[in-house]
Amino acid sequence: MPLTGGAKIDRHPLQVLEGQGIATRSYHPLADVQDEHEVADYLGDIAGVIAQCVDVMPAHDVSLATVMAGMTGEMPARR
Repeated sequence: MPLTGGAKIDRHPLQVLEGQGIATRSYHPLADVQDEHEVADYLGDIAGVIAQCVDVMPAHDVSLATVMAGMTGEMPARR
């Protein structure tokens, strides 16, 4: 799935299901397909994407002040 900056995260089928809120009722051998390093890399990629999103978002107080003031258009820069 392409993300900002050309990053790509390949997801294991179980990760996709988990992300959609679909959980297994019991253990399934398919869970052993990914090793610990793949899972760690995946989680690191997620952390990176979250950090990119946070970097471009305004601070919470700035967002609230903008909404409360009834301003429209571009949000003020993050402090």
